[in-house]
Parts: sequence; structure tokens; C-alpha cells
Amino acid sequence: MNSQTKPEVVIQRPESLLGKPCLIAGSDIVRVQECADALRTAARGAGYDQVERIDAADKKFDWDELKAVCVSPGLFASKRVIDLRLAQAKLPVAGAKVLIEVLEAADPDLQWIVSLTEWSRKAERESWIKPIARDGHIVPLWPLKQNELPAWVSKQARKRGLEIDQQAIELLLWRTEGNLLATVMELDKLALAKPDSRWDAAKLSEYVADSARFDVFKLIDESIYGNAAKMRRVLRALKAEGEAPARLVFWIARQIQLMHELSLQVAQGGPVDSWLKMRQVYPPRTAAYQRAAGRHTSEQWEQLWIDVGDLDRLSKGRGLGSPWVALERLLLRVALSDQDGKRFAA
Repeated sequence: MNSQTKPEVVIQRPESLLGKPCLIAGSDIVRVQECADALRTAARGAGYDQVERIDAADKKFDWDELKAVCVSPGLFASKRVIDLRLAQAKLPVAGAKVLIEVLEAADPDLQWIVSLTEWSRKAERESWIKPIARDGHIVPLWPLKQNELPAWVSKQARKRGLEIDQQAIELLLWRTEGNLLATVMELDKLALAKPDSRWDAAKLSEYVADSARFDVFKLIDESIYGNAAKMRRVLRALKAEGEAPARLVFWIARQIQLMHELSLQVAQGGPVDSWLKMRQVYPPRTAAYQRAAGRHTSEQWEQLWIDVGDLDRLSKGRGLGSPWVALERLLLRVALSDQDGKRFAA
């Protein structure tokens, strides 16, 4: 597929991709969002002043809604960004048909940025991707290799005004077990606590030792491990520390998506250990993740993932009820069997 564009081009020269539809695809959600952010910023600079965000991850999504958005004039600007977010490359027949139709219309006032949180050789053959491959740009984000992680972390640190030496980077990656989302969240904490600072391994170790006992990584781990009581204690401590629910939801959504994909791998008899390694889940967590995948069917994991969308809206004030209560109920359903989870979460 000769239309593929390296992610470095998107980050360094995003303006060069404008005017054509762009697909950013990969399982590393942090890198997908980084590329999409660069494109959205460049689009604003080029006069695309309105962003139409469309989340089509839910299987019940009405694809006619997408068509209506594309044909309706913008309320605030004539040039708009269509920010379409997808979870799977394989779309329902109706969805693929609508997407092909609106992409081939090639409206010059619409800048398409399609974010897809998976990518594979099989995905390349999906019918709706062909118009983008032919007329636009595909940015595949394959998982970083182990030896590529330090350079990536160093670059992310510099973006936040931080200088981190090699040993400190290795310590940080060990703490986050190579998970990119967890790593950038730790970098954000460092930048917030000590802006424009320099870090070596000794200084970072001291900071980690003094940091809060409870964090968002432990919250979802306790849920996946099936430790409902510990999960509740961590959640209450995070609430007492003033943590924002919306920030927790982002991390939880990524992990539940991973669990859904893992449950599909288990059901299909795929190479689970190598798959987990590719997703940057390493021992001893691999055994716990495999046990958790068997706690629910793939359909139940998918429903949990869909329900995170409702929680996300609630955490941002778009709904009735307490986001903390909804978050606890969702994580109880993760930690316990489906029947027990629903009973305790009621």
C-alpha cells in the first residue's frame, strides 16, 4: 500500500497531509491521539475552524448521522474537520457503505481525520479504507519495539519541558511495565509537580517513593486481578486526593478495550502470550490478564467497553448521577463474575 505515511511526518509536518483524508491506525492509543492532535492543530491553522467529533465505536451507531453531518453546512465555519473515531476496522455493511460514499464525495471543505485503535494487514483490505488509500494518507502505528521505547520516552519528556537521563527512563519504563499511556501519565505528573526539571534515576526513585500510595494504574490492576475490596479502597483514596474522574476514565477505557481484544484471542485459540507481549503486557501481569479474560465472555467485555462511553460522558458533566458511583459500579463488574458484578453494582 504505497499511500502509507510515516508517523514522524505527521508530527513534524502535519500541514503537508491536509486537503486529503487521513487515517491514523494502531493499538497504541497515545500515539494515535498524538498524530490526530497534530493534524487537528494544523487544520485549525489552515482555516478549518469547526471540528465535528463523531464517535462510531458503538455497534448501535446510526451511520445516517455521519452522512447528515457531512451534507449539512457548518454552524460556525464553512471549513470543518470530520474527526471520526473507530474501534474496529471491520464495519457493518451499512456503515462501510456510508463511509465510502462520503469519502468519495471529496468535499474540499471537509478535512477527514479518522482514528482507528487497531491495525493489521487484514484491516488494510477493508472496503472503506480503499478510498483513503487511493486519495489520502494512511498512517499505520505499529507497536514500538522494546529498543525503541527509551527514545520515544525521551521525546515525550522534552515536549513537557523535562530532561530525563537513560537510567531514569529505564526506571520509568520498569514502573509502568512499558505501557505508553501509563508512561505519559507519569511524565505529566512529573511536569506538573516540577516544571522544567531534570531527572536522574536517584531523583526519580525518591519522587516515586514520596508520591501518593494510590494511583490510577493500581485501580484498574486491582479490578482486573479480581480484587474488588482493594479496588474500592484505591478508588476512595483517589477521590479523597482530589483526582478527576475524567482522567481515570481515559486509562480505564484503554485497559477494558485491551481485555475485550484479549478475550477474543482466547476464544479463537490464538497465541495469547505473544499477543500480550505485543500489547506491552509482561509477566507477572500476563497470567492475571489471562485469568481475567476468562471471567467474562467476549460479548460481556465488549459491553463493559461500550458502557465506558456512558461513564466518559457522565464524568464530563453530560448526564445525571455521580461519576464516582458509576465508576465504582463499572469496576465491580470488571472485578467480579458477570452475575456477582451486576448484583453488587446494583
